[in-house]
Amino acid sequence: MKTKKIAEDYADALFKLTLIEGIVDEVEKDLYKIESMIRTQLKLKEIWENTGIIKEKKKAIFEEILKKEKVNPIVTNFLNLLIDAGREKAFFEVAKEFSKMISSRRKKVLVEVTTAFPLKENELLKVKRKLKEIIKKEIVLKTSVNENILGGIIIRIGDKLIDASLRKRLDKLKESILVQK
Repeated sequence: MKTKKIAEDYADALFKLTLIEGIVDEVEKDLYKIESMIRTQLKLKEIWENTGIIKEKKKAIFEEILKKEKVNPIVTNFLNLLIDAGREKAFFEVAKEFSKMISSRRKKVLVEVTTAFPLKENELLKVKRKLKEIIKKEIVLKTSVNENILGGIIIRIGDKLIDASLRKRLDKLKESILVQK
């Protein structure tokens, strides 16, 4: 089964449970917090991605961290389920699909913005305002940092990708120089 389909199934199950329990917003925040922690803390990322770690040990490590972060027990149990199933790599896609489901229910569009450096609050507001103006819908802005793009911005709206990164421009320049030789 492909990762996207797996992620959709897990996200759907979690979404339905959170609707029943009335904790959709709380779980969305918790998933975002966990996603950020795993992406930004190298040691935590290594533990999460290491399939050689005994599942019980990995679950214990994450349970301790999530307890300190006051993450909803349903989210902790959900992560344990992913670990038990060996689906840790699907987590980021599950979180993304979960956000899409929430956005769809709220009649909002999920917009993912990647920059080389964290955006300041005023910059985030400008980006959000401009995107809202362009797509004419309420948006949920999800940001991430990827130093490899060097500068500029990458915007993903559903299946559409706008790559205005410095890395992309340099790659195009390199390609045009090579073609001219």
